[in-house]
Amino acid sequence: MSPNPLKVHALPPNALRAKGSGLSLRYGTAKSPFGPCLLAWTGQGICLLHFLDGPATQADLILKHLWPQAMVQHNQAEANTIATSIFSAHGPSKPPALILCGTPFQLKAWRALLEIPFGETRSYGQLAEAMGNPSAARAAGTAIGANLLAYLVPCHRIIRETGQTGQYRWGPQRKATILNWEAEQLATPQANR
Repeated sequence: MSPNPLKVHALPPNALRAKGSGLSLRYGTAKSPFGPCLLAWTGQGICLLHFLDGPATQADLILKHLWPQAMVQHNQAEANTIATSIFSAHGPSKPPALILCGTPFQLKAWRALLEIPFGETRSYGQLAEAMGNPSAARAAGTAIGANLLAYLVPCHRIIRETGQTGQYRWGPQRKATILNWEAEQLATPQANR
């Protein structure tokens, strides 16, 4: 399987400090094979995919925390369409564009994550090596933890050197579920990832 063919727009770190000022977001909650999720996007692409462990009302709090000055508009129908495409067993017909906003090191880590093929895993050390910083495994782990695009920027594919799944921002059980789901999709003949 080939690396992730997503189109990525990287925003400078000062975009984080602006707290969403001048940003117009659409959002909605949707079902995924791994539980409910919150999606947020702009005209350029998806900027948030966050798995929810509580009620859907949690979505407003998450958006206000991340981008308190953004203008937000709820669009449930589009959220459902996006989620259906993202989580299709055969992959999206047209890969979504992503918006990444972080430090240069975080962006480098997230781009390296995007190179890990569907259904495969790497260790923190292997990720740091792929970034060209072999001694930065711990820093790479910190960058992984700051990822706002669950599943799309596949931080779930990073495991411990021992083969254990390790931690995950949205819970280690969910991480194991995602890894198992990807393995099942690869075992299905019509998988197109």
